[in-house]
Amino acid sequence: MPIPKERRTKKKTERKNKPLADMPDRKLWDQVLDKLRRDLIPDELRRWFGESTQAGDTGDQVTVWVPSEPVRRHILTHYQDLIDRALEEVGRQNVDIRLVSTGVGDDDDEDDS
Repeated sequence: MPIPKERRTKKKTERKNKPLADMPDRKLWDQVLDKLRRDLIPDELRRWFGESTQAGDTGDQVTVWVPSEPVRRHILTHYQDLIDRALEEVGRQNVDIRLVSTGVGDDDDEDDS
């Protein structure tokens, strides 16, 4: 017998209304990105953070992969304060975010001569 529609949608609605930061299975970097969305225009967020992904969380350090060394340096130079504020807002202010370049596009900085 099929489940009535109102019973099916109730669970979805309850899940949708739950704040994302309160979901324990969400990665910390995703929570940080949610906070950054408030302060950055969509193009800026996509350009500098769109290809970043959390690789690990040891409790006191979160490793985040970024596509290239220039992107890593740009994030550290221009967004470190926003990242620190986001960490504080999610209650993880003592966590060190370690950005690691995956190497794609690293040759942008190399001299072709």
